[in-house]
Amino acid sequence: MTSLTSIGFGNIAPTTDGEKIFAVAMMMIGSLLYATIFGNVTTIFQQMYANTNRYHEMLNSVRDFLKLYQVPKGLSERVMDYIASTWSMSRGIDTEKVLQICPKDMRADICVHLNRKVFKEHPAFRLASDGCLRALAMEFQTIHCAPGDLIYHAGESVDSLCFVVSGSLEVIQDDEVVAILGKGDVFGDVFWKEVTLAQACANVRALTYCDLHVIKRDALQKVLEFYTAFSNHFSRNLLLTYNLRKRIVFRKISDVKREEEERLRRKNEAPLNLPPDHPVRRLFQRFRQQKEARMALERSEPEALEPDVEKGVARVTQATAHHVIATTSIVTPGSKSAEPAKGKGWGRFKDATGKMDTWTKVSKAESMETLPERAKASAHEEASLKKTDSCDSGITKSDLRLDSVGGEARTPQDRSPVQPEARHAFYPIPEHSLQASLLELKHELKEEMKALEGRMAGLESQLAEVLRILKCRRAPSSPRPLFEISRPASPESDKEDIFS
Repeated sequence: MTSLTSIGFGNIAPTTDGEKIFAVAMMMIGSLLYATIFGNVTTIFQQMYANTNRYHEMLNSVRDFLKLYQVPKGLSERVMDYIASTWSMSRGIDTEKVLQICPKDMRADICVHLNRKVFKEHPAFRLASDGCLRALAMEFQTIHCAPGDLIYHAGESVDSLCFVVSGSLEVIQDDEVVAILGKGDVFGDVFWKEVTLAQACANVRALTYCDLHVIKRDALQKVLEFYTAFSNHFSRNLLLTYNLRKRIVFRKISDVKREEEERLRRKNEAPLNLPPDHPVRRLFQRFRQQKEARMALERSEPEALEPDVEKGVARVTQATAHHVIATTSIVTPGSKSAEPAKGKGWGRFKDATGKMDTWTKVSKAESMETLPERAKASAHEEASLKKTDSCDSGITKSDLRLDSVGGEARTPQDRSPVQPEARHAFYPIPEHSLQASLLELKHELKEEMKALEGRMAGLESQLAEVLRILKCRRAPSSPRPLFEISRPASPESDKEDIFS
């Protein structure tokens, strides 16, 4: 035992040959046991610190690299922090190297297990078959991010779809944080709906240590093209938490509120669009056409004004294709013919209907004006001074007309010098066509009034039914009625006032 535990020590003194042989053998066995024990212990300690040694070797190589290329201090700290965080998450294990050792089937099963959180959390993968999930899992990559790492820079291409498994990130646009992403969120681009490659409109930066599962654009499109049924379900159910293709527009709260109020106001307003065949629209269109015709006729008949101060008269000459019209009027100084204010809407239409009895007289006066001079002289021989009516474009009347005095026909040069120069051409109004249009309008309005009365009756019946139901449900202790309904006045009275 002394030789086994302490070789070369102890009181060993063999005398015989057998003792000597035994002592030598025991010393050799003891030395072998001693070497084996201490060798195994050394190996165990070396294996325990193998990963640490590799980590320190990698750190030393990275430090040498940063010193050699004179990398800035801030960037050097970020690199060292990333290496430390990645090593702590992966324990120094190279996943790709391990997967390359396994066969394809086993590798697919391992990838499905590694990405199980993504497949369970998102409803877009629920209807995927086993083959589809295995194909997708083979294309997924796991990325570890340290705080401050930028996953996307503004302006760079968005070529991957990222699923956040753990940690939190922030989206920065124009130095403003527009979104905070956490576990279960998805950001990137909708590759399956867009043709062109998108550019990131914002920066995506990690706030804490993050674990991201990323799939590339080309790999995802290849799987979706092969599994068409899953492609339709995937495109409908996958919702991006933040789309880096679209840019967020910042707006003031006051502008948003104002637009919302404007939208609600337009929604509550009744539409005022009239159909093209509406009688009111046709009536105003007819008035507009008559006005345009009168203006065109006025432009085609120029008037020449030649004032003569010495004789105190105003000479008016109007040349037409068929006849010459010359009228004189006596105007009292200090008085002028006041033109009545024109009505608007139905008031204008009512004024026009109230003057229909005067149009016949005006037409007779105009026909008398257009007679030749000798017929006019024979017609007015007996009367020295005759009062006639004239019309200014079918709207106003003049005061008096002096046709002949003492049996002599007056000329335009003999009229009073105090008379103002107010000569307006008169144009006859088509009475029959206007009366026909008014009758047609009256008939259509009557039909619309009847339809409106029918609708009002239906509304009253519905309100009565609602009141009956409310009275049945109402407690007997409250005798007051819930609503007071007043029947709206029938529009027949307004209609009679218009056409009377």
